[in-house]
Amino acid sequence: MRVSLVKPVAYLSASHQYIENTIPSVEAAYKLGATIGHINLRKTADNKLAVFHEEDLSCRTDGSGNLSQSTMAYLKQLDVGYGYTPDKGISYPTRGLGKGMMPTFEEVLSAFPDRQLAINVKSEDETTAKLIEEILAKYPSLDRKTIFYIGGANESIQKYVNGTQLVATKEQHLRCFGAIANGSQIKANCEGLLLAIPLGYIKPNLQDLPSIISSLHSVNAKIWVWDVNSPEDAKLLKGLSLDAVGTYRIDKTISELK
Repeated sequence: MRVSLVKPVAYLSASHQYIENTIPSVEAAYKLGATIGHINLRKTADNKLAVFHEEDLSCRTDGSGNLSQSTMAYLKQLDVGYGYTPDKGISYPTRGLGKGMMPTFEEVLSAFPDRQLAINVKSEDETTAKLIEEILAKYPSLDRKTIFYIGGANESIQKYVNGTQLVATKEQHLRCFGAIANGSQIKANCEGLLLAIPLGYIKPNLQDLPSIISSLHSVNAKIWVWDVNSPEDAKLLKGLSLDAVGTYRIDKTISELK
């Protein structure tokens, strides 16, 4: 079983102080055993790709305004650990630790040139996809198949991210799982797709997961299960032939996911 993604999140800082979407957190994830790192991407006002989750900068940083209306130079001044709190505002243990740590997509590619990387693209439009392609073109030795594109990759976007592995769109997920539920047209609706579902979605019917995996693999489709963040949840998936498991707490789940 492969392990996908760890963004060790800062609000779980009783056991660590890694801040999501920073190079140190992704590096720590790989060292702990992750095979696919995970980052979020948003386009800035000056046509850069910032690695950050929220559009509203006041949500996590000491800045203000929207990321899409900010320059990368401004974003580089912010403390990305400013807003994390494990106790609803009583303490902010990572405040001051994330100053200047918001990376660009290029900086992450340069830091991990030989690693698999899932890019969750929050700016789902053609201009962002085109910018991703322009950046990837700067790394001709990069194997595009090590990049997993998450974020509504419809036909207009696909032409700009050629060679990357595309996680299925919401519509493709619905059609495929509908076909599996009906027991018909699975090949027509699922063939070759890479599906990613949260554990909470499948957990009520976990007994059906082995047959779902079998159906998908029979038509050359892959399945990832996300949000597996405790040893107990990881144990539920032990022994299953999933293609990847997504966790925010690889430090707590890796022993069960190996």
